[in-house]
Amino acid sequence: MAPDFLYAVVQLGAERAIKDELARRAPALRPAFQRPGFVTFKSERPLAPDFVLPSVLARAYARSVGRGTSLAELCALRDGLALARPPRLHVFPRDTVVPGEYDETQRAPGLDAADALRDALLAQGGFEAGPPALGDDVFSVVLAEGEPRYVGHHVHHAGHSVHPGGRLDQRLPPDAPSRAWLKAADLFDLGGLTMEPGTGVCEIGCAPGGAVAAMLAAGMEVYGVDPGAMDPRLLPEGARDHGGLHHLAMPVGAVTDRHLPKALHVLMLDVNLAPQVAFRSALRLAAMRRDSLRALLFTLKMNEWSYLENLPAFEARAAELGFTDIRIRQLASHRREVGFAARKPALPLAAPVDRR
Repeated sequence: MAPDFLYAVVQLGAERAIKDELARRAPALRPAFQRPGFVTFKSERPLAPDFVLPSVLARAYARSVGRGTSLAELCALRDGLALARPPRLHVFPRDTVVPGEYDETQRAPGLDAADALRDALLAQGGFEAGPPALGDDVFSVVLAEGEPRYVGHHVHHAGHSVHPGGRLDQRLPPDAPSRAWLKAADLFDLGGLTMEPGTGVCEIGCAPGGAVAAMLAAGMEVYGVDPGAMDPRLLPEGARDHGGLHHLAMPVGAVTDRHLPKALHVLMLDVNLAPQVAFRSALRLAAMRRDSLRALLFTLKMNEWSYLENLPAFEARAAELGFTDIRIRQLASHRREVGFAARKPALPLAAPVDRR
């Protein structure tokens, strides 16, 4: 029996790291060939379309079903799957630039070409547009200039992003204080959450305020923890409270119960510390508001890829606090980072903030 192949889309620079990750977590998968941001693996056992790849670094993945160039070749690959109903269609480019190293006020490179091919395939018929629901078949086409189009098939489940290539099609507002605006949007999406008016958020590592700006625009109440200065457009010089922002200008270790609102709904984290230290500091605050917290949204720095081995312990600690829906993935806006989203799905996210 011929082996099956799968592909994984990763950030540029994470190709070696995902091979090491899967060597630990799925040793039956053997690395095959790779391109920048695109790594394939071989499985001697058949891969079911709904298989789960135990990887944090795979932003998107699927069972490989071939390569094609023309519309006719791509449609023939779809027909060869003999699916019971038309699949959802994902078309996306593999990454060619590192996040933050291009003009992020513009669309990511390759998205325009992907949209043109998607529209051409939809016009052929036999595909469904729109995001997939649980159980939907997804037919993926990965683009790279000067290369054949790599094609994959998977059945959508909670381990997959609904977005082609695991990428939100977003642009950084020109007036955003920092690119943390993009990371905040990615984190809320990873957690299956939206920014709801009236939600109380504490963000550790908030300066200069990229994520804060996104949340304030959505009508959220933000308690920002950071000894650094906030962008003066968000917080006038000398002020500590302004327009829904409450700046706790101190290290996270100095924050006590009296600094936080009685009810806090979301705890965010984005600090330049080793993940073990950052996670421990954040969970100290989470324990203070255990009853009201609905979600943890953390950006964890991976200055060493070996830090990935700490993530199961982080999951277990979050579960002890009642967070049962936990998702961890490197996101499109990340560099040497991963997103950690944990929530209590039985509780609504938004509720009026109970201020002291």
